[in-house]
Amino acid sequence: MQALIDLITRAGHCQLDVALYTLLPNEVATTIVLRFLEVYGVLDSLVIWLMFARQV
Repeated sequence: MQALIDLITRAGHCQLDVALYTLLPNEVATTIVLRFLEVYGVLDSLVIWLMFARQV
């Protein structure tokens, strides 16, 4: 029983490491890029273009 508990604890610890050290930095970088695109109006242009393309 103790071995199972240790296995689950180690798996949870590894999962936390993956979330903190890989997924979180990627999420932060994506947020920064999207914010720059929003500030420079790229996202607005993309939305307008997609609306026009959908009507055609």
